[in-house]
Amino acid sequence: TRSSGGNVLTSNTISGQAALIVTAYPNPYKDNFSLKINSPVSGQVSISYYTIDGIKVAEMKRDVVAFTELTVPYNVPPAYRTRIVYTVSIGGYHAKGIVVSPN
Repeated sequence: TRSSGGNVLTSNTISGQAALIVTAYPNPYKDNFSLKINSPVSGQVSISYYTIDGIKVAEMKRDVVAFTELTVPYNVPPAYRTRIVYTVSIGGYHAKGIVVSPN
């Protein structure tokens, strides 16, 4: 299977071009947040959460269907309730963003 190069897009796309779109809400969050993932391809999406210093706090995989929105909730461990960096990837598509805490 052929995959596109590293497309880094969070919520903006070029007209007519497929993209992995990831939106975090609520942002800022209190105890937890969810990622809304819309993938241009079906398969297994990998999601990783990191502290702003790059320490991985969680990792998970979810099955997605192309162009069907998937919501993935994440309850942030109390010790890490600060800025969280998320990365989402499937095939050659990648998205990343930061979710902030009001604290």
